[in-house]
Amino acid sequence: GGQWGDVVAKKSRVRQRRALEWSDDAEKNVAWRQVQWGAEEEEEPEWRRRSREVAWSGPWRGARRGRGKGRAAKAEQPRGRVAFERRAASDDDDDDDFDDDDEEEEPLAAKARVVDAGAEEQASFATLGACPALCAALTACGFTTPTGIQAAGFPVICEGGDAVLAGETGIGKTLAYLVPQLHRILSAGDGPRPRVLILQPNRDLCAQVFDVAQRLADALPGPEAVTVQSIVEEAWPDGRADVLISTPPVAMRHWEQIAERPVDAVVLDEVDTLLSGSFKLSKRMSYPIERLLVELKHLARATFAAEHEGAEDDPEDHEEVEGDAGRWARQGAAPAAPRLQHVFVGATVPNAGTRNVSLMLQKRWPAATWVETPELHKTLTRIEHRFIEVDRETRPLALREALAGGVAAGPALVFANSIEGVAEACAILKKSGHRAEIFTKELPLEERRERLARFKAGELPLLVCSGLAARGLDLPQVAHVVQYEFAGNAVDHLHRIGRTARAGAAGRATTLYTQKELELVRTIEGAGVEGTTVEGAFSRKRSFRNKLRKQRKAARGSQI
Repeated sequence: GGQWGDVVAKKSRVRQRRALEWSDDAEKNVAWRQVQWGAEEEEEPEWRRRSREVAWSGPWRGARRGRGKGRAAKAEQPRGRVAFERRAASDDDDDDDFDDDDEEEEPLAAKARVVDAGAEEQASFATLGACPALCAALTACGFTTPTGIQAAGFPVICEGGDAVLAGETGIGKTLAYLVPQLHRILSAGDGPRPRVLILQPNRDLCAQVFDVAQRLADALPGPEAVTVQSIVEEAWPDGRADVLISTPPVAMRHWEQIAERPVDAVVLDEVDTLLSGSFKLSKRMSYPIERLLVELKHLARATFAAEHEGAEDDPEDHEEVEGDAGRWARQGAAPAAPRLQHVFVGATVPNAGTRNVSLMLQKRWPAATWVETPELHKTLTRIEHRFIEVDRETRPLALREALAGGVAAGPALVFANSIEGVAEACAILKKSGHRAEIFTKELPLEERRERLARFKAGELPLLVCSGLAARGLDLPQVAHVVQYEFAGNAVDHLHRIGRTARAGAAGRATTLYTQKELELVRTIEGAGVEGTTVEGAFSRKRSFRNKLRKQRKAARGSQI
């Protein structure tokens, strides 16, 4: 009796609950609810019944039994009458239906449209259809011949629909999205100019893209003008620029200024990094990038409503158009609603594991056109790659030997996995007589820019970096990349060695690894020899080793 009796009764209900499986059998479902609530089934309001059905359907199954996957999914379900009515009235359901269960994924339909960016390069940007003023600016800046992804991506982005630009490092993806956006701005004529927001994962990449965009803007001839702003500091100069470049957290802090003028396109560069938090369903809306995408969507809708205020509105005259925003277009003579264009860019778009960016993009933006290169997720053949096995004692010696020939062929980057590793490698190089400096996020932004400028100018031959320098930075003069510590996953490995052999040039990469990373090396080496992708090493965990351990266990099980 008393408290102990309550505990016993609760345990009994738990045992009965586990003995019952939720199914389509109505009687069994009623029995389950009787065990759960200890009462006969009574008439319940519509909002509660619908909420219960959603909680017990699809990926939410098992939530009440306390399974991990179910708990995370259950946390995402709105509760109560208000939440139910809000969910029923919302037209944004396709933003939240991404399932991060990668072990038994439902087969996904083919991508809406895929464009091969491996075709021969075009003769010039003019042959692509770029406006004369932009062609003149590109020529003045030294960009005369578009690369494959630039040629294939130009018409796709100019169409105004959602697009994904996926290609290996060093092929000019920045211009692949920047040139068509500038073309749309300059071709607007007397009408309202399109406006683009470019999002980057860090301030260093913001500065790099701003430099390229500003050079093109300054080179525009005659009266043509495009205003470009990089928003990386707290100070806000002007929110009405044609091209805005920022990180998601800073852009959210200055959203009121951004919303002073409609945004027609948003570019997510390094998309797998920007959306990395979106896989945590229970915390998705706590990430600035997700809140920013919602605000941009609402801004587009508010702009359309203001432009067509007072027009007769018959729901039967509308049809839903493709895209994640659930936008509406009028079938009559009235103009179509302005779409918010999404452009996703990346050298790696993981297509396996719980951080399956490819699957997420296909589900949330199903109408997007994919522009892909044949070398995506492959080790570039123009990189001479060498792997050296080391231990704690031999690692410093191997680093010195890897750079024994100096940097006669060109500057070199050295990567480590931690701040301590960066400091250790830099100390070893300085002790060996090399001129080297560190490059990590702990340094002030201005000091990082100064060191990067010296490195680009050839005044600093060696830069010892954390993962901050692994993504996006365009350093065409890098001849050699050394991984003092092996990257923790396949994605980071591709980005690190992708700092060399850019724009068709040759390069070298040296990777120091330990015995516990041997199978990681074999996976990458095998893909390089066979000319295949390293997608098999895209693990649901951050480390290769967890993926390989599962594969070995499965192989042993199949032999029994």
